[in-house]
Amino acid sequence: MLSQHEVVPYLLVRGLLTAQSVVEGDLAVDDVSRRNHNFLVASASGRYLLKQGTGPDRVRTISREAAFYRVLCEKENAFSRYLPKFYLYDEERSILIIESLQSVETLREQQLRTGRSSSGVAEELAEALAVLHQSGTDFASEFVTAGSSKARLPHRPDLETFHSLSGGGIEVIRMIQANRNVADVLDQLTDEPQVSSVIHGDVRGDNFLLPAGAGARRERSLKIIDFELATRGDPAVDIGWMFADYLSQWIFSLPLIAGYRPDHFDAIARWPLRKIQPLLRSFWRRYVLCMRLDRSQSDQFRSRAAKHCGARLLHIAMETTYTSNNITRSQLCLLQVGTNILLHPEAACVDLMGIGNRERELDE
Repeated sequence: MLSQHEVVPYLLVRGLLTAQSVVEGDLAVDDVSRRNHNFLVASASGRYLLKQGTGPDRVRTISREAAFYRVLCEKENAFSRYLPKFYLYDEERSILIIESLQSVETLREQQLRTGRSSSGVAEELAEALAVLHQSGTDFASEFVTAGSSKARLPHRPDLETFHSLSGGGIEVIRMIQANRNVADVLDQLTDEPQVSSVIHGDVRGDNFLLPAGAGARRERSLKIIDFELATRGDPAVDIGWMFADYLSQWIFSLPLIAGYRPDHFDAIARWPLRKIQPLLRSFWRRYVLCMRLDRSQSDQFRSRAAKHCGARLLHIAMETTYTSNNITRSQLCLLQVGTNILLHPEAACVDLMGIGNRERELDE
């Protein structure tokens, strides 16, 4: 593994740092490791993010992400404008180097900081995903084979995921598996006819970067990161995960207080449905427009996306128990809402997300 004191000489040898920037001391190296071994480097010569895979699975996903960046840089593609700059991939040491963007924050950070989210941002997210989904799969063969979403379904965790689960996570899986109807719908998600597109595979607020600070939204400059799970698959997966990201924001803001009437929770939530639904509608309408889906196509796509949204909510319930042996009220709510969406996707689109009534969408 690359150590923190090795980062500077490593970049010097590859021409990404100058001796002057090192001598003058205008240089900072921060260890920001999470799933991977990561370093942020800021200098007069440039700003870099170094990602190094830890273990065979991480090495494989970093290699996939590097190939994705390389292909997009080498070939003219409309999606390139949404990417940070790609510098190099050291295959021998499994080190990917991309641009570290300055004065940005994730969509999640912006929402938490401001307590607001705009329909304009939701539309920009939809446009970006539509561009990715329309990129064509011809170049995808150069960086990935067809992926399987079955390994990521919440009721069938792979061995790596199972080993990392806490007692709470195992209990969540047990609760999902106990509902045979839900398990059947989840299994059917991988059996439905799928449109083959390039998909991100890990759509969430943490992977969208927006300019930070006052006046930062004057120019559109959305960036998307973390393509370790990019693959070929059904674009409804990405859209369903975006639906789930918005809905989980609502669920986690609900004050689930014992003894308080459940029908009053939404009224005092920081992110009530009345604030989330317009974002979902703006996102969905813009995506349909960009993809040029007709009525029949949009109805079928929306149903698939809703099911993937339900599956993602169950997955979030499992993810958020990794460090706990207990299940919280928010996680139980995620399980209940996800289950309801899976079993009743059309009703969920209309009544929960507000994206199923075409006349209502056109009126607003």
